[in-house]
Amino acid sequence: ALLHALAAMYLACGELRQAVQSFESALVARRRARDKVGLADSLYRLGCCFSHIAYTAHALDHLQQALLLSQEVGDRTGEAHCLTQLGIVYLNHAEPARSLPLLDAALELFVERGDLSAQIRCHDAMADARMALGDQWLSDLHKQESQRLQQLDEEERGCLEDEDEDEEGDES
Repeated sequence: ALLHALAAMYLACGELRQAVQSFESALVARRRARDKVGLADSLYRLGCCFSHIAYTAHALDHLQQALLLSQEVGDRTGEAHCLTQLGIVYLNHAEPARSLPLLDAALELFVERGDLSAQIRCHDAMADARMALGDQWLSDLHKQESQRLQQLDEEERGCLEDEDEDEEGDES
């Protein structure tokens, strides 16, 4: 956990090399501990780092390993995040047709979970993929759905903030 926190700090500071080294150390530790959930998380995070620096082959390899482990342990949220990132890697690597089935599968899982921000991310990526394939109409549909979900997400967060303020007022 400490190595992940350190890697996340490096990542937030834009120090990708140090983040990768820390995630790789976490990967080794989690392999030794036979922690499959943690191993999948480390592989996912490394895949994201490699994706960020356009090391496509490394990104795909790590993300596919993370996906298999997430599926093996029944981590549906981890599976959905891996599918999303794999779709984005393919999209960024000019393979939008390969990205769509991955993003669609991820979107299904996020809808099951009710994760609006992840659904928004999927719709945005799907809009980009559809645009890259020359399908303006479907791209626009995904953009509209993304905007609708953003409004819903903002409304839900606004309601939660209002409830928090009401609770604070009740305590005084």
